[in-house]
Amino acid sequence: MYSKLSPDNKYTIVKIQGDIEEGNNREILENVFLEALKNRTPFLVLDLENVTEVRSALLAKILNFYRETRLSNSKMGLLGVSAPIKEKLNKLFINKILAYYDNESDIDYKEV
Repeated sequence: MYSKLSPDNKYTIVKIQGDIEEGNNREILENVFLEALKNRTPFLVLDLENVTEVRSALLAKILNFYRETRLSNSKMGLLGVSAPIKEKLNKLFINKILAYYDNESDIDYKEV
């Protein structure tokens, strides 16, 4: 897991890799996210391209990150969400609070 700042400093992408249920990955993701928030970009994007399953720990992290971004006057979206995961998230109405993007070039930090 890592984060990267956009070339125009308008958003930060947090790339999620590995199973969040496993060992230290939860702490690593939390640290990467907190580091990304320090960038003070107006928009934070969680990249779920390599995520194959949404379990309760990942869902909890997504909702916690959403809350943290709102508290820091930032916004948040999701990148690279597969159709099966999108379907699961939509059943939980995540699509009502977060925008989905297929490609990094689609990110519009003003729309959310």
